Amino acid sequence: MRNNFFTELGTDVATAQTAEEAIVNGGLDWEVLSQPHTVSLSVPNEEGELTAQLQTIPHSFVNYRSDTKDILGFVKDKYRIIQNKKSFSVMDDIASTTQSKYVSVGMEGRGAKVFIVALMPGDLQIVGTNDKIEKYLMLSASHDGKSSLVMGFTPIHFSSRAVLSLSRRGLTDKVSVRHTATNEKRLTEAVRLLQMADNYFSKLQNVFTGLSKVPFTAEMLDAVLDNVLPIDEDSTKGKTRAENNRSKLKEFYTNSPNILPEIKDTAWAAYLACAEYADFGKTFSGHKDKSTAAENRFKSISEGTSYNFKNTAFNAIADIAGV
Repeated sequence: MRNNFFTELGTDVATAQTAEEAIVNGGLDWEVLSQPHTVSLSVPNEEGELTAQLQTIPHSFVNYRSDTKDILGFVKDKYRIIQNKKSFSVMDDIASTTQSKYVSVGMEGRGAKVFIVALMPGDLQIVGTNDKIEKYLMLSASHDGKSSLVMGFTPIHFSSRAVLSLSRRGLTDKVSVRHTATNEKRLTEAVRLLQMADNYFSKLQNVFTGLSKVPFTAEMLDAVLDNVLPIDEDSTKGKTRAENNRSKLKEFYTNSPNILPEIKDTAWAAYLACAEYADFGKTFSGHKDKSTAAENRFKSISEGTSYNFKNTAFNAIADIAGV
């Protein structure tokens, strides 16, 4: 079986009973420190020789790790640091209430963004089939000032390991988490998040089950491909690339072992093929000194091009299927 998309960046913490244990086991038990943002300028002296002169940038601070001293980002003076331990503490209330199990913690880059993942009990079942989806909660926090503490409701197809997150018409798969000062308020926030997660997964099950009941023809799939992988007739290279990608997606739709016999030739099968193509049919590369291939794949699936592709594909399929 394939690995989950967070595995390459994460560390297995299946033995952890608390978020703090998971943080320690996963190597995220460092703190974020901050200091004024200073730069070294080369300034000529009276003899014309260049000398180093330190200057402080107003209202700007540098966040960095306490252990490695790696720089995490530059923030404004109003920014308030929330340590990993405090950011992830709300997960303990969720885990204890639902019997969810910690599975992974990890980070992007040197720690500018960190995450913790828990598996909720009880799979989503596509009614009338043997197909099922696992329910994951992914809590992420950033230390570069670019995003807040965010809870992601992350459905993963059991056999293909494709992520099936959707955000459309009453389906919200990500929500900002409120920082709380007391245990009582933290528990209240956990209850709010759980209610939102239950509502999201319940609606998702109904939508996906609805897709599984709708027959889907080859002509319908071509209409979807015209939307998500259009052919550029004015570019030979672009046309060839699009045709190759369309053939690859069709191969998933026709021959993927992860599409069960009872759902073949349905709108649900079409969406699964699109999701499998987006997560496993494309090659991701790294950028020197910026990001690795694993980081780019993680970003793409969680909030980037793969995520957007699947949402666009779903909307096209749902419109054709009338769901």
